[in-house]
Amino acid sequence: MFGHHGARPYEKEAGQRLEVDLELEPLDNRAEASDRLGDAVDYDRLYQTVREVVEGKSFHLLESLAAATAESVLERFAVRRVKVRIAKQNLGWTTGGRAVIEVVRERKTEERTVGRAERGGAHRAERGAPRRVARGVARSVARRAERRG
Repeated sequence: MFGHHGARPYEKEAGQRLEVDLELEPLDNRAEASDRLGDAVDYDRLYQTVREVVEGKSFHLLESLAAATAESVLERFAVRRVKVRIAKQNLGWTTGGRAVIEVVRERKTEERTVGRAERGGAHRAERGAPRRVARGVARSVARRAERRG
């Protein structure tokens, strides 16, 4: 993804390519048991949510960008926990390398969330739900879209 983030004006002006990885822990094991797409996190919607934050907003710090991304995911999806990892190349460093920041946000156990329309209604977090990992979802969904058209 490409975003205009950074503490220095030239970083925001020029923009930079960012790698975004997500790890999700669903509220329940409904998708695992049913094997139905309607019971799972919709990765296309997830990609759009992440893209709205990364490409549509501007932050001074990657930490703030990662936190905003995590909060948006918790707001829109039936997940108990989300880990957002954002990496950028540090081309200004003479040694090269990259900077990586990781933020974790969890829904409170007693907190109720309105589920996606496909799930119909509210969901309560259940203990022991499996952990689903969606690494590089933004990249993989983008690659699929490129192959289709």
